[in-house]
Amino acid sequence: MRKTLFTASVLAVALTTPFAQAHQAGDVILRAGAINVDRREDSGDIYVGALSTDVPGTKASLDSDTQLGLNFAYMLTDKIGIELLAASPFTHDVGVAGMPSRFASLNGKLGELKHLPPTLSVVYYPLDRKSAFQPYASARPQLHLVL
Repeated sequence: MRKTLFTASVLAVALTTPFAQAHQAGDVILRAGAINVDRREDSGDIYVGALSTDVPGTKASLDSDTQLGLNFAYMLTDKIGIELLAASPFTHDVGVAGMPSRFASLNGKLGELKHLPPTLSVVYYPLDRKSAFQPYASARPQLHLVL
Protein backbone atom coordinates (compact mmCIF):
# COMPACT_ATOMS: atom_id res chain seq x y z
CA MET A 1 0.00 0.00 0.00
CA ARG A 2 2.70 2.48 1.00
CA LYS A 3 4.81 1.65 -2.07
CA THR A 4 1.80 2.13 -4.37
CA LEU A 5 0.88 5.45 -2.73
CA PHE A 6 4.48 6.65 -2.95
CA THR A 7 4.80 5.59 -6.62
CA ALA A 8 1.53 7.34 -7.51
CA SER A 9 2.67 10.54 -5.76
CA VAL A 10 6.04 10.58 -7.54
CA LEU A 11 4.33 9.97 -10.88
CA ALA A 12 1.83 12.80 -10.25
CA VAL A 13 4.65 15.23 -9.43
CA ALA A 14 6.65 14.16 -12.49
CA LEU A 15 3.66 14.67 -14.78
CA THR A 16 2.56 18.03 -13.37
CA THR A 17 5.95 19.70 -12.87
CA PRO A 18 6.37 20.78 -16.51
CA PHE A 19 3.04 22.61 -16.25
CA ALA A 20 3.91 24.52 -13.08
CA GLN A 21 3.36 28.24 -13.40
CA ALA A 22 4.64 31.24 -11.51
CA HIS A 23 2.54 32.13 -8.49
CA GLN A 24 1.57 35.64 -7.53
CA ALA A 25 -0.48 37.47 -4.91
CA GLY A 26 -4.08 36.21 -4.86
CA ASP A 27 -3.34 32.80 -6.39
CA VAL A 28 -4.84 29.66 -4.89
CA ILE A 29 -2.67 26.54 -5.24
CA LEU A 30 -3.86 22.96 -4.69
CA ARG A 31 -1.37 20.12 -4.24
CA ALA A 32 -1.91 16.42 -3.47
CA GLY A 33 0.56 13.77 -2.41
CA ALA A 34 1.68 11.27 0.18
CA ILE A 35 2.00 12.58 3.72
CA ASN A 36 4.01 10.54 6.21
CA VAL A 37 3.86 10.84 9.98
CA ASP A 38 7.06 9.16 11.07
CA ARG A 39 7.47 8.01 14.62
CA ARG A 40 10.06 9.46 16.92
CA GLU A 41 10.49 6.76 19.49
CA ASP A 42 12.51 7.67 22.53
CA SER A 43 11.26 5.40 25.24
CA GLY A 44 12.90 4.81 28.55
CA ASP A 45 12.39 1.61 30.48
CA ILE A 46 8.72 0.90 31.21
CA TYR A 47 7.46 1.18 34.77
CA VAL A 48 5.52 -1.92 35.85
CA GLY A 49 3.22 -1.18 38.78
CA ALA A 50 3.04 -4.83 39.91
CA LEU A 51 6.83 -4.75 40.37
CA SER A 52 6.93 -1.13 41.57
CA THR A 53 9.98 -0.54 39.37
CA ASP A 54 11.20 0.17 35.85
CA VAL A 55 11.96 -3.01 33.89
CA PRO A 56 15.39 -2.76 32.17
CA GLY A 57 15.35 -3.45 28.44
CA THR A 58 11.65 -2.70 27.92
CA LYS A 59 10.56 -0.09 25.41
CA ALA A 60 7.34 1.41 24.13
CA SER A 61 6.87 1.21 20.37
CA LEU A 62 4.93 3.28 17.85
CA ASP A 63 4.71 2.72 14.09
CA SER A 64 4.56 5.21 11.20
CA ASP A 65 1.71 5.80 8.75
CA THR A 66 1.37 7.32 5.27
CA GLN A 67 -1.88 8.80 3.95
CA LEU A 68 -3.11 10.90 1.06
CA GLY A 69 -2.73 14.60 1.84
CA LEU A 70 -4.06 17.78 0.27
CA ASN A 71 -2.36 21.13 0.54
CA PHE A 72 -4.31 24.33 -0.11
CA ALA A 73 -2.28 27.54 -0.43
CA TYR A 74 -3.32 31.16 -0.77
CA MET A 75 -0.62 33.61 -1.85
CA LEU A 76 -0.84 36.82 0.20
CA THR A 77 2.01 38.34 -1.82
CA ASP A 78 4.30 37.02 -4.56
CA LYS A 79 6.60 35.58 -1.88
CA ILE A 80 4.37 34.88 1.16
CA GLY A 81 1.52 32.41 1.33
CA ILE A 82 -0.68 30.64 3.85
CA GLU A 83 -1.01 26.87 3.45
CA LEU A 84 -3.40 24.40 5.01
CA LEU A 85 -2.43 20.72 5.03
CA ALA A 86 -5.32 18.27 5.30
CA ALA A 87 -5.05 14.48 5.28
CA SER A 88 -7.12 11.42 5.94
CA PRO A 89 -6.76 10.08 9.51
CA PHE A 90 -3.46 8.49 10.48
CA THR A 91 -3.41 5.27 12.51
CA HIS A 92 -0.45 4.17 14.63
CA ASP A 93 -0.04 0.89 16.49
CA VAL A 94 1.20 1.36 20.06
CA GLY A 95 3.02 -1.51 21.69
CA VAL A 96 5.60 -2.80 24.14
CA ALA A 97 8.76 -4.85 23.60
CA GLY A 98 11.20 -6.57 25.94
CA MET A 99 8.88 -7.53 28.81
CA PRO A 100 10.19 -10.38 30.98
CA SER A 101 8.46 -13.79 30.84
CA ARG A 102 6.21 -12.96 33.79
CA PHE A 103 4.66 -10.12 31.72
CA ALA A 104 5.32 -11.57 28.24
CA SER A 105 1.63 -11.27 27.35
CA LEU A 106 2.13 -7.49 27.24
CA ASN A 107 4.71 -7.72 24.43
CA GLY A 108 3.39 -6.68 21.03
CA LYS A 109 0.51 -4.41 20.06
CA LEU A 110 -1.41 -2.90 22.96
CA GLY A 111 -3.68 -0.61 20.99
CA GLU A 112 -3.84 2.01 18.30
CA LEU A 113 -3.93 5.77 18.08
CA LYS A 114 -5.80 7.71 15.39
CA HIS A 115 -5.27 11.38 14.71
CA LEU A 116 -5.72 14.14 12.17
CA PRO A 117 -2.81 16.51 11.59
CA PRO A 118 -4.38 19.69 10.15
CA THR A 119 -1.48 22.10 9.81
CA LEU A 120 -1.68 25.79 8.98
CA SER A 121 1.63 27.27 7.76
CA VAL A 122 2.97 30.63 6.74
CA VAL A 123 5.30 30.01 3.80
CA TYR A 124 8.03 32.26 2.40
CA TYR A 125 9.41 31.74 -1.13
CA PRO A 126 12.76 33.61 -1.31
CA LEU A 127 13.38 33.30 -5.07
CA ASP A 128 11.75 35.20 -7.91
CA ARG A 129 8.22 33.93 -8.54
CA LYS A 130 9.14 32.87 -12.10
CA SER A 131 12.07 30.72 -10.97
CA ALA A 132 11.77 27.06 -12.04
CA PHE A 133 13.12 25.99 -8.63
CA GLN A 134 11.01 27.15 -5.67
CA PRO A 135 12.48 26.33 -2.26
CA TYR A 136 10.59 27.72 0.70
CA ALA A 137 10.76 28.22 4.45
CA SER A 138 7.73 27.86 6.67
CA ALA A 139 6.56 28.40 10.21
CA ARG A 140 3.93 25.98 11.37
CA PRO A 141 2.50 25.63 14.83
CA GLN A 142 0.98 22.15 14.91
CA LEU A 143 -2.19 20.96 16.55
CA HIS A 144 -2.97 17.25 16.32
CA LEU A 145 -6.52 16.09 16.93
CA VAL A 146 -6.50 12.70 18.62
CA LEU A 147 -9.59 10.64 17.77
